[in-house]
Amino acid sequence: MKVIQIANGYKKGQGVGNVVIVLDELLKKNGYEASIYDSWLEEDAIDIFSEDTIAFYHLSLDMDPYMKRLPCKKVLVFHNITEPGLLDGTYERMKTSCAAGLYEAGQAAEYFDYA
Repeated sequence: MKVIQIANGYKKGQGVGNVVIVLDELLKKNGYEASIYDSWLEEDAIDIFSEDTIAFYHLSLDMDPYMKRLPCKKVLVFHNITEPGLLDGTYERMKTSCAAGLYEAGQAAEYFDYA
């Protein structure tokens, strides 16, 4: 069985990045074919996900729109999202991404198998 983690912009030493790396090591140690996709998906990337794949999606900002279309089991890993109001007057783009992510997290049960 193949497991692909999707984590847009993760970095070692940060919260999301540390979880991605530890989970990758754990999966490989237990015999899974594991890999990490470090960006939003593109149309041609959907082909790497088959019915025998499990996709772990690390949600920490807004959702990758292709997640709804993957033909495999999908697991949502929620990393908390900053309340957009806390970013008033600072990072407007980040504020928008946080607001979108919180909304999409509420809709995620429709297209994720597990969380």
